Amino acid sequence: MKVQDRIEEVSAEYVVLPSLKPKEREVFEQVKAYLEQYGNIGNQQAQELTELSAATVRRYLSFFVEVGLLTSSGSTKGKLYSLVPHRD
Repeated sequence: MKVQDRIEEVSAEYVVLPSLKPKEREVFEQVKAYLEQYGNIGNQQAQELTELSAATVRRYLSFFVEVGLLTSSGSTKGKLYSLVPHRD
């Protein structure tokens, strides 16, 4: 199997993850594990999970939305984040 063929088989999530910095990857993996169990996460839960400040968590979550790993719904204090559904 050619490398290009293998790359095309990999989901978009795994194509993006290698481009994350180590701390971004660490935070995303923590958030992802939570989301796989509970479905969505707010800023407060993410703060408790990662032990990071509100502003730092907000920046990470916004970044993950920007690169297509998460989606967000709601606004300001009620904003919730969830995993982007896999494209088959």
